[in-house]
Amino acid sequence: MDLFGPWSPVALEALAAAGAGVVLVADAFTPEGRKGRIGAISVGVTAVLALAAWLGLDAGAERATMFGGSLVLDGLAIFLKRIFATAGLLAVILSRQYEDRLPRGRGEFHFLLLTALTGMFLVSSVGDLMSLFVALETVTLSFFVLAAFHRDSPASVEAGLKLLVLGSLAAAFVLFGSAFLYGATGSLSFEGIRAHLADPRHAEPSRDLLLGLLLVFLGLGFKIGMVPMQVWVPDVYQGAPAPVTAFLAVGSKAAGFALVLRLLTTVAGEGTKPSLQLLFTALSFATLFYGNLAAIPQTDVKRLLGYSSIGHCGYLLLGLAALGVPGHYVEETAAAGTASILFYLLAYSLTTMAAFLVVILFSRAGGGGALDDYAGLSRRSPLLAASLTVALLSLAGVPPLAGFFGKFMLLRAVSLDGFQGAGLLLLCAGCVNVVIGLYYYLCFVKRMYIHPPADPTPLRVAPRTAALLYALTAALLFVGIWPGPFVTLATDAARAAFGAGG
Repeated sequence: MDLFGPWSPVALEALAAAGAGVVLVADAFTPEGRKGRIGAISVGVTAVLALAAWLGLDAGAERATMFGGSLVLDGLAIFLKRIFATAGLLAVILSRQYEDRLPRGRGEFHFLLLTALTGMFLVSSVGDLMSLFVALETVTLSFFVLAAFHRDSPASVEAGLKLLVLGSLAAAFVLFGSAFLYGATGSLSFEGIRAHLADPRHAEPSRDLLLGLLLVFLGLGFKIGMVPMQVWVPDVYQGAPAPVTAFLAVGSKAAGFALVLRLLTTVAGEGTKPSLQLLFTALSFATLFYGNLAAIPQTDVKRLLGYSSIGHCGYLLLGLAALGVPGHYVEETAAAGTASILFYLLAYSLTTMAAFLVVILFSRAGGGGALDDYAGLSRRSPLLAASLTVALLSLAGVPPLAGFFGKFMLLRAVSLDGFQGAGLLLLCAGCVNVVIGLYYYLCFVKRMYIHPPADPTPLRVAPRTAALLYALTAALLFVGIWPGPFVTLATDAARAAFGAGG
């Protein structure tokens, strides 16, 4: 049952914006010594949003639109909103573990987290190029400030400046691409562009249209951290506050892929498929090898996870490359690539949050950010070491964890063309990079279990935090062992998107 009725296309966005306003007003009237209440309010708001996303929206309901089609609610949007709501709740909980390291501005910090979450909800429902730009910049501007929130830290200020400069460049790409698309089709709405492409007179896409799509995809490539728009990732991951890095790793990547999927499922026509398959094949190959090979020599945990996230972007691009395979837009295989991307985003979100929770807890206990600082962690805190190991193995794609089944679905999607051409190339590249990733993740695990600790002092974990670690670890096992319900949700969402688009 849809609890929001005709307001469902903007219900979560309105709730998130209202929650951000409540946090800001509560901060203004809360004494300095009681600012911890702001974090509790933020947790309550995001918990309500998560419950509303998972229980209040009916993925099987008819497609709904608002504002002349600028916002759309369908199965794809609902699945993405659920990912964003879950990631937002976990990010706020992680920030609660980090609040003692914020010298000032706790209210503003939580306000910006909720503003970014509002933008992510909007991203999942965009229906035209203008709403795409507004939603995307709502997310990006929030992360600009969050990344530079430690004003006394040169690394944090540098992270914010890099996001600002390169994010402005990416926004210019999106705007220029939108202008070309409008000039080529005479429409800003996705449905209007698709109708133009469906006209037999425009069966062969013009150079302006292909250039517009290319520019928009390059702009979105900044958000997802793909080659050649990935240069900001390791520095920003290292310099930004750890909860921001975790939310950025999940939210920015998911938001970027949400927009790419929306464009592909509603705009891309038969004439653009060969060009798009060639583009995504090349980008996936380059991003996979760059991210995983560059992660090997890293000595800082957050930089390693940054380069690792570039590699995971390469895996997600496998699903986009699969969308260009002839036959993938018809019948039962139509949504294979999209469903694999959606499932992988869910698994990646849970895994990344679990890894960063351990990083935050370790830093709170006085640990550094270097890999060598984690030496002997299993002797100091078996729980932290075990939780981080499970998260790293899930990122590596080891069964029976969630990351394994996500990689399996992506590799299966690119192999559906009969192991020929681009599908065979990407299948081999994906398998090789699984081995590369497993190597540097296991090197990290070896430090925790084999190397002796420089400081043997035991690390204590509060009961509530330990419960959260157990819950995230159990979630990674549950999704990996019993992926069926989540695969069904992802597949239904993908089919709904293709049904709406075509």
